[in-house]
Amino acid sequence: MSEQEDDQSAHIDDDAFVDQAAFDGGGGNGPIYEIQDVRLEETLIDDLQKVKANDPSLTEFEASGTYGLFRVLTDEDWEQLGRGVTESDFLETLCLYEGALDDQRMSSLFKGLTMSDSIQRISLCSNGLSDSGLGRMVPFLQNSSSLNFLNLSHNNITSGGLSSLLSALRDSPIKELYK
Repeated sequence: MSEQEDDQSAHIDDDAFVDQAAFDGGGGNGPIYEIQDVRLEETLIDDLQKVKANDPSLTEFEASGTYGLFRVLTDEDWEQLGRGVTESDFLETLCLYEGALDDQRMSSLFKGLTMSDSIQRISLCSNGLSDSGLGRMVPFLQNSSSLNFLNLSHNNITSGGLSSLLSALRDSPIKELYK
């Protein structure tokens, strides 16, 4: 192995962990991400840029709340993501799960995401969303012409919230709804 390759290998090893203080509050419990997780985060950042650029190669945006990146996104970032999805001509599936959203992030996301002609499937499972968060997406759902699948399972949605949602979706093209 050449000296340059050795330096590069050492650099990769050094970058195998995300700065702990930035992602665990500086609690000193040790690194929380292995290199595979860092690469997943890099893929997520790349996908966020593709959404913003209306890239035709991105037809599905999927992200878990277990990625540390979601802890540092601002309300404006979520709103920009929503606007990117609204403006996308190619994005067909939006999956945000396992704590990616809470009611506040949901509000910011759907402040930007007001309609879509391309989104066919949305899955927001396992986020702990409440009736309040669910209410934030109603204008989008009423303006979406192609959405036929909505998964809201494993959230904190009450029967009253679900009833309100169903009323709002009276004329919706949704064929599958999971609570």
